[in-house]
Amino acid sequence: HLLQPGTVVASIPGPAAKMAAIADSEGEITGVVTGLDRKAFESAHVVAWQADSLNAIDGTSEEGARTVARAMIAPDGNYRLTGLAPGTYFVSAMAKGYETQYFEEAFDLASATAVDVVDGEAAVGVNFALERLNSGSGSISGVVTQAVDGAPTAGAVVHAFGADSPFTYALAETDDAGFYVIEGLRAGDYVVEVWSQDHLPVFHGGGTSYEEARRVGVLAPGETDGIDFQLILGGSISGVARDQEGVPLAGAYVSAMAPSLARGDSLVHSDA
Repeated sequence: HLLQPGTVVASIPGPAAKMAAIADSEGEITGVVTGLDRKAFESAHVVAWQADSLNAIDGTSEEGARTVARAMIAPDGNYRLTGLAPGTYFVSAMAKGYETQYFEEAFDLASATAVDVVDGEAAVGVNFALERLNSGSGSISGVVTQAVDGAPTAGAVVHAFGADSPFTYALAETDDAGFYVIEGLRAGDYVVEVWSQDHLPVFHGGGTSYEEARRVGVLAPGETDGIDFQLILGGSISGVARDQEGVPLAGAYVSAMAPSLARGDSLVHSDA
């Protein structure tokens, strides 16, 4: 979602990268990504977006050079982003199973270092050392119970989202006593949500939407405990899905979303 048209991010003075002359009049960003296993290279890539040009719908400047670019990472870890318009860029590297990282050694955009791209030159040494997801030493724990009688809720899924980094995410399932612990978290603030079949989703703080959530601070190493939840049973909607001829439809999906809840949709599968 960082690359959505209409998003504007204030540029941060760079450059941390060195510059090297290239033949083209347009700029380049090059570097090396380490820390990946062989399988990860199938999905590994680097993205650069011009901080002052994210509102460009087609990702190009007026002169036709790119203001948003993506490149796959070669098996030796090298990558090259070419044809870039001059300007200040944010650069991130990502791969399936690994935590997205921003240049330089940052895990959120606010901490990222911008890279300056100049006509006819390459910004070199924009390197990344990726780490596997959930490799931190912090954790969040608590108990999930029923609001009506305080009974423990087994099998509920508790999610922790990085409040300042959209790529930081972890989850855990409650045991028979309703207890959960989400491990492998980095230090920082998290939004924590619990979901259980037939219950309303609840965020820490008692709200039912992301905007109402109370952030949970995590220190690493360390455990933030007492992040408890009480679940409320939700209502249900049932019916029969039919085609224009009135024949029941097998395998159709029906969704329902409360207008006031950004995440309040549920999805059900019709029977055969």
